[in-house]
Amino acid sequence: MPIRIRCRDKWPYKPQMIEITLIIAYVSRKPTVSYMDQSNYCSAIDQLMTLMQKTYEIEKNAPPPMSWDEYETKTLTAWDELLSGPEAGDEGVIHRFLEQNPSFIPGAFSFPASGHSPVFGGVFSKPPLTGIGTLVPDFMWIATATDLIYPVLIEIETPEKKWFTKKGQPTAEWTQARSQIIAWKQWLNNAANKAVFIEQYGPSSVFRHFEIKTQFVLVFGRRKEFDINTNLRGARSHQQGHDEFHITFDRLRPDYNTRNYLSLKKSGDDVIALVVPPTIRLGPGLAPDLHLVKGRKEAALREDRMSKERREFVARRFSYWDEWSKGSTHFYDASDSE
Repeated sequence: MPIRIRCRDKWPYKPQMIEITLIIAYVSRKPTVSYMDQSNYCSAIDQLMTLMQKTYEIEKNAPPPMSWDEYETKTLTAWDELLSGPEAGDEGVIHRFLEQNPSFIPGAFSFPASGHSPVFGGVFSKPPLTGIGTLVPDFMWIATATDLIYPVLIEIETPEKKWFTKKGQPTAEWTQARSQIIAWKQWLNNAANKAVFIEQYGPSSVFRHFEIKTQFVLVFGRRKEFDINTNLRGARSHQQGHDEFHITFDRLRPDYNTRNYLSLKKSGDDVIALVVPPTIRLGPGLAPDLHLVKGRKEAALREDRMSKERREFVARRFSYWDEWSKGSTHFYDASDSE
């Protein structure tokens, strides 16, 4: 049964009866409290409420980012034109589009979606996996959950490639693409390689406390191949190995929940920003993920889908949020952004 204590009006709301359960136990390290101890507990709560005050400021009247509706409309139009146009067979062109638009890239929250933000607040483009041999996926998110780290390795092919031959057998192109995933699995099953991966893509302060569970995504071909021959759908579903997710290019659509995430690259020991999306909104929820990423200011200033005023604002405010994230108190309102 909750303990009811009446405290004085020391906080910015009216005097009221406060129901205290876990907070009392946490602050006092005692499981119960008598009414004789009310003044002591009110003092402890006062200290807790002080710690819970916001320690940051959101700039009012900041230049606005590109609206999600505008971004979604423009990028979907460009994406559909690319998939149906003369450059659909050019993997490099497709890669550059996705690098510029990380919200299209699946796996930011693992499969199924965990809801936790990815490490470094972005997706890696062509991240080198260097150990006993070197492999280079097209993209990689490092998704997180309560007690798990999910490196999500993504192989991008082209929409023109076919999954099956006319006789219903896997094509050589598909077999070659799947072999890339098998090579990644073999690489990561090596204990020495996994240790190198943790060292390279840390931060070790995060990784050392979590179990690592790798997931693999193959993006290949178009949905229309299975609309024409529906019997192939069952065969396709059986091609996926454990922790593999095979999808067509038609599944790639911008995800509103990833609108603030960057495209990144690994260079030596550094994580460097390649793209700061025009939809980004800075704030306390994003700051802890980004403060280890270098080159964000430069990436923001070259993002021509933002207005000049917005580019300069984002570049300037990165420093402010970096300083805030270094503090010991990180109480914040998740809806605060600028």
